[in-house]
Amino acid sequence: MTKGKWHGQKSIKKKLSYLVMLLTISIFLSCVIYLAGGPKENKNQAAGPQGPNVRIFLSKEDKVVTLPMEEVLMGVLAAEMPASFEMSALEAQAVAARTYIMRRMDEPWGVGSGHADSDICDDPAHCQAYINKEAMQEKWGSNFETYYNKISQAVQNTAGQVLSFDGELIEALYHSTCGGQTEDGGKPYLVSVPCFWDTEAPKYESKVIFTANELKELLNVSSKELAAIQITSRSASGRVTGLSCGEKIFTGSKIRELLGLNSTNFAWLAAVNGSEEEYIFTVQGYGHGIGLCQNGANGMAKEGKSAAEILLYYYQGAEIEKKY
Repeated sequence: MTKGKWHGQKSIKKKLSYLVMLLTISIFLSCVIYLAGGPKENKNQAAGPQGPNVRIFLSKEDKVVTLPMEEVLMGVLAAEMPASFEMSALEAQAVAARTYIMRRMDEPWGVGSGHADSDICDDPAHCQAYINKEAMQEKWGSNFETYYNKISQAVQNTAGQVLSFDGELIEALYHSTCGGQTEDGGKPYLVSVPCFWDTEAPKYESKVIFTANELKELLNVSSKELAAIQITSRSASGRVTGLSCGEKIFTGSKIRELLGLNSTNFAWLAAVNGSEEEYIFTVQGYGHGIGLCQNGANGMAKEGKSAAEILLYYYQGAEIEKKY
């Protein structure tokens, strides 16, 4: 009898030890998860027909809002592409924008960017432009209902569709106007391709005139250095990658930024106007030139090309798949 009691007590002690061990492990794991910022959601797992929820940082309001993917896309489409464009161009833009967002949701994009607690922001210089319904009404005026229904249809027609390459979501970059040739983006699906469809775009070609004094101030160079200005390198698509003024070296992107040019595909002509020397810059295209050319997409759509045909031309080797 004594032996039976002792055996029972040992059994109870073992069970208690086991429970204590499980509780300790559970508390430890909870602390690790808490310190890591909580459990990682499978953000590509759709919550429903509207897709996964997206956290978007609204820069002007300095706040983060959470909206369904398809609702966010309405705001992106309205801000990023003219609603007057052809339907298949709008559909192509919807797929590119959805891919862009879902890729950002899979990586720590916000870390160190000023919006670490969100997936994307509404700043086109960093992520993608976005406007809400009220801003759409202000932008489109009497055309609001027509355009709203049109972009809504473009989003619905491509619901859940994204672009992938080798099983991974692509970096679906896009721009307004390539100026006849897209730029190489350094990825197998972002190769440079000729574009014959954006010649009617408002910013296909632009001119900017600077006096010598204006240029010296903007570039912070001397008269001697400005006199030695020259392009030192261009990419295969014709965009300026290097420029020098004497000993001072600039990238094409820096020159575009300093002079407010529409793209890095530029050249200039020095001329004398009266007593002043002028530099007349001629610029091809608008934007970085990588990936989908929006005006090119619209030109292709006018020729009867589908959204799939447009996307697979500008993103060579990519595939369209449905995520939800």
